[in-house]
Amino acid sequence: LIVFLFSFVCFPVKGQFNLQDVTSDGTGPSRLIMMLDASNSIDRDFFYSDLLDTVEHSFDALEEGSELGVIVFKNNVKAVVPLSDYTKVEWIAEIDRLRLDDTLCCRCCTPVAEALEEAAALIKSRADYSMKTIALLFTDGSPFQNTGNGEYSIRTISRAEYLFDIVPNAVEELENVNAKLVYVNIPDTDQTSAEDRSGYFRGDFSYLCQLNDLIECSDEGNYTEVCTRRQGSNQRECINITYDNFPLTADQFTLESIDNI
Repeated sequence: LIVFLFSFVCFPVKGQFNLQDVTSDGTGPSRLIMMLDASNSIDRDFFYSDLLDTVEHSFDALEEGSELGVIVFKNNVKAVVPLSDYTKVEWIAEIDRLRLDDTLCCRCCTPVAEALEEAAALIKSRADYSMKTIALLFTDGSPFQNTGNGEYSIRTISRAEYLFDIVPNAVEELENVNAKLVYVNIPDTDQTSAEDRSGYFRGDFSYLCQLNDLIECSDEGNYTEVCTRRQGSNQRECINITYDNFPLTADQFTLESIDNI
């Protein structure tokens, strides 16, 4: 079970935000991987305009020699822009290519663990962990595994196991390749605050336990057992929660937010 420490910074600029505080500290090039939520709760117009604008402008926050890559996650997870060092012209061309792909967004579900694992795999492929590495997770809600036949499908493992075991393990995998996780909150349609909606990633499991598909999930901090029901049945599946994952430090996790978009 991971508890995340964070600092809150709000970027109220429509369609983009300033990444300087996250990426450019005068220490040289950075490696930036952006994971984009393309689930069916994301507005298509927002995805193809404001969100991709944000991705495009990220280039200007990096120092020369930096590497960038983009992962999109929905009913599948794919590195749609390979991790590499791009010129500005090349980068803009890559993002323009994404704008023309109307299959990128927006479908079920929100497989955050798989996106984090893909980010870790991209970092491992570079075989150099010394470069400052930031993994930006753009999302508007809690992780929700796919409904198909994948390794972490709702048909394969319980919802509780995915939320309390699989996702934290994927975060730990990023930590092991010296990446900093930055949660970028996308406001949802009811304008719930970033603090409330990112509660899961801040270790506020009382928020997570409000999910209606989790039962017997304590909101008192005593997370010894969490139960869920198998999809389409009343069969209960329970897992025991242990505290074998240590909290990430402030250097390893940050919460940011896109507001007023």
